[in-house]
Amino acid sequence: MELLRAFTALENSENHQAEYRILRDEEKYRVECLVRGKWSLEDTVYGEENFEKYIKEWETTQEEWGI
Repeated sequence: MELLRAFTALENSENHQAEYRILRDEEKYRVECLVRGKWSLEDTVYGEENFEKYIKEWETTQEEWGI
């Protein structure tokens, strides 16, 4: 899997931050969160179009939470 991006974002509306990374292969995108020193699967998204929608929803939520 290829690493697309790694970033820090809010994980909830109470300003708790978490480290995330997004990995991609031919079929899917994996969104992972760093939990207690290990990467844990947060979500799997199939297809580029669905992934773009997923990211837009995520960014909208982050804006609502104050980022």
